[in-house]
Amino acid sequence: MADTNRKADQVKAYLAEFQDDWEADEHNRDRARDDLEFSAGEQWDANDKSARESEGRPCLTINRLPQFIRQVVGDLRDVKPSISVRPNGNGADEDTAEVINGILRNIEDRSKDEQPYTVAVESAVRCGIGHFRITTDHLPNNPFAQDIFLKPIHNPLAVVWDYGARSITRADAKHVYVREGMTRAHYEKEFPGAKLLDFGDDDFDHMTWQWIMPDMVMIAERFSVEEGKAAFIRLEGGAILRRDRLPLGAQLNEVDGFIRFIDGRETFIEETAEAAVRKIKWCKFSGGDILDEGEWPTEDIPIVPVIGEEVHFEKTKLRAGLIRWAKDPQRLYNFWRSTQTEVIGSAPKAPYMVGASQIAGFEEAWLAANKGNKPFLPFNDKENPARPSREVPPQISSGMQNEIALAADDMKATTGIYDASLGNRSNETAGVAIRQRQKEGDVSTNFFGDNLAASMRRAGRIIVDLIPIVYDTQRAIRIVADDLSDNLDEVNSIVIENGLPKVYNDLTVGDYDVTVNIGPSYATKRQEALEGMALVLQGQPFAQYFLDLVAKNSDWPGADQFAERAKKLLPQQLQDDDEEPTPEEAMRRRQEQQLSQIQIALQMAGAEAEIVDKQAKAQKTAQEAEGVELDNVMKKLDLSALTGAVQQAVMAAVVQALAGQAALPSPQPTALNGAGPLN
Repeated sequence: MADTNRKADQVKAYLAEFQDDWEADEHNRDRARDDLEFSAGEQWDANDKSARESEGRPCLTINRLPQFIRQVVGDLRDVKPSISVRPNGNGADEDTAEVINGILRNIEDRSKDEQPYTVAVESAVRCGIGHFRITTDHLPNNPFAQDIFLKPIHNPLAVVWDYGARSITRADAKHVYVREGMTRAHYEKEFPGAKLLDFGDDDFDHMTWQWIMPDMVMIAERFSVEEGKAAFIRLEGGAILRRDRLPLGAQLNEVDGFIRFIDGRETFIEETAEAAVRKIKWCKFSGGDILDEGEWPTEDIPIVPVIGEEVHFEKTKLRAGLIRWAKDPQRLYNFWRSTQTEVIGSAPKAPYMVGASQIAGFEEAWLAANKGNKPFLPFNDKENPARPSREVPPQISSGMQNEIALAADDMKATTGIYDASLGNRSNETAGVAIRQRQKEGDVSTNFFGDNLAASMRRAGRIIVDLIPIVYDTQRAIRIVADDLSDNLDEVNSIVIENGLPKVYNDLTVGDYDVTVNIGPSYATKRQEALEGMALVLQGQPFAQYFLDLVAKNSDWPGADQFAERAKKLLPQQLQDDDEEPTPEEAMRRRQEQQLSQIQIALQMAGAEAEIVDKQAKAQKTAQEAEGVELDNVMKKLDLSALTGAVQQAVMAAVVQALAGQAALPSPQPTALNGAGPLN
């Protein structure tokens, strides 16, 4: 009975708190709801629309606002913001930071089908606020392991924040409510025995209308911040540890005042102290009962808002999205286009001016002149040969045209997005001018990107706090690299190094700062790299040495195989292998290098022999011209002896090069033609 009374009092307190927050923010919520309906096409006043339709008058809705919404959301989709971390002491290191970055990319990649960031920022653009959340859940077919997920909240008005919060990320909120509707049948099946208020119950009051409807039950989650205490330990050297979150394998010896780490190190405790920490309480309830309750493991509420434009003054907050101030121009645009259509449609077709004798006998054909497309209209041309003619048709009002154009321009002015940003042709003709106008459009809306980045930083801090709690044992997890390639890696695994145990990829130690990267995606960077390479290498004789890099940044089929083969054809000094070669590979490379030196030496010898041969022929020709006999010339220049001398010089250079390689025995010099030792 006591528990039942406690739950009843708890529900009553929650409903009162919710009602206070709701009423304090009701002006923003009402405008946000109107913004959502307006952007979806509900742009006429209900009475005006009904009156026009009853009179058969045009009531056009030419919705031009989605193009502005898509422009802002599309820009943020294109840059693909992502969360990353960097080490900040207390045992943090670069290698573990890269593992955590891989986990973060995996969480974002796994959640991309539900698009939590996009859903939240699109709601912010439409009505001034959107949300996403961080959750944990068991992996499929594995009840022993949990993982972290990002989830969208599709209804931006389902979340009611503590009205006292002022931070753009609501990090200072003391509580938040997230509502969800379900059918009565679903409610009774999922929460059997839970109390269900109805409209006739005695304890129903004005607050519970938010929670109970004839065929639906509204339930809510409530996250609240409570102050708590935690014990902290300062070790020799300055490292600070939380007592209930010691590193993996660490043992606390409070009697002797030291901590023994998994590798056998013992570090003395210099000081212990208690400090205030935040605890996040969680509760799920209906209008009549507490359905479930517990505690969220981090110190931050895992509901993250993305807010558009927000202005604070005194105790009031005013929120707006992109289209708030473009709604009146859109209404004017719809009105004048409807009026123009009405005027043109209701104007009679210009009549023909005819004489009675001209159409005598053809009256039926002329009476049907405005029905269908007639190939000709006959008339009598004997008595009055001048053919019948139409009157001047009604002219379109230039005033209406101006109003329509002004309304369209006002939409651009109130959103700050002009033709260049929308991809339309404008008065700019130079590329620099177009880019400058596009930049101005981005400047007027970049606060959406800034607010999204702030919200993602808060989400990143929550996830980084969750990682050592969720990934607290040895397990293989999917790590996603910057280029979106992935692999399985072990975390929190114990390995033996130098005879001592060590934790490999220890996620339970270290402090990490969270940053948000907003810029071109990896695919965009690859495309930019490819374009830059093509520009630099165009017409250059050394382009062959960069073929592997060009192929590596290309997306056509077989590019990877092309890059591998092109790299193997490079000189050894350009291959830049990251891994240390094995002894066999090092031997093979030295032999290839020696062979390359021999080939170069032979090419040089051949070139020298060719020069000598040409000199001999030139000398012979000169001697013949002077009348000297050929026998005397050949005695002075013995080509075979000269060639042998060149060969000896070449082989001496080769032997000297080979003798310098310590890993290989120096070969004995032999004649190139296998004719025996050189003299």
